[in-house]
Amino acid sequence: MRKQVLTLLANQAMSPTEKYNEAFALYRNSEGKDPAKVFAYNRGFSQSDLKFLLYDLQHLYKITDLEIELYTPEAVEEEVLVEDTTNQTTGAVQTDDKQTKSTTEEAEAEKQSMREAFPFLGEDDCPDVLKILVNDKITLWYKLKETRDILDKIEAGEKIENADTYPALAVELFEQEQAINEELVYYGEHKKLLGKHSTLKEYAIQEEIEALSAGDLTKLLSNSKSNLSKYNKKLKEGNLSEDKVAELNDKIATTILKMNLAKKKLGINE
Repeated sequence: MRKQVLTLLANQAMSPTEKYNEAFALYRNSEGKDPAKVFAYNRGFSQSDLKFLLYDLQHLYKITDLEIELYTPEAVEEEVLVEDTTNQTTGAVQTDDKQTKSTTEEAEAEKQSMREAFPFLGEDDCPDVLKILVNDKITLWYKLKETRDILDKIEAGEKIENADTYPALAVELFEQEQAINEELVYYGEHKKLLGKHSTLKEYAIQEEIEALSAGDLTKLLSNSKSNLSKYNKKLKEGNLSEDKVAELNDKIATTILKMNLAKKKLGINE
């Protein structure tokens, strides 16, 4: 396997997408792989992920830069590598004409990668809201797969209605998938919710409020009133960027939500 990895790392003739798929196949079949990284790389090609994937392979097999520079792969070896790893790849989204795995098989591979990367999903104390996010992620996987297939057709010259909307859609779906992945990775490491994703935000705040004592809740209400006044004052000052305005509005909404939940727990009716 080390020689196959070295051959791939030294190969400068492959397209970035081909190299990514080959590298992913080698990594997911390597001993010492990181299941969380297998899950992350399974989302498919990007330039940044290709860089990190090749880096992980190189260090997993302790291959030096000098070895790569001096190594000259034989043509026969390259052909064997392409054939073998293409047959092994079941997770990464491929654009190769030799793709043989059906969407259903790829989706099953995606689910299996998630079970391996996030074993807590099968634990009794796993929050149900995370399982909801997993279902959302599977849906996003299908949509992203369909969108990338359409982008391949557009690149091949096929006329597609509203073709100019698909690049942005692919980015949006990818970012949504990444947001879910961030929540899952955080919970796996800390056994608590990150709460940045919109689905989890209110759930995480409810957990935070439930853990507070009556004294802490009273203090929270007092501090929240002061914070609301500060946030609203900044908004009225004007000359703020759109991002800053959005940030302040988000802080206001979060603060009001915390106040309402705190009042409810304290039995305060207003």
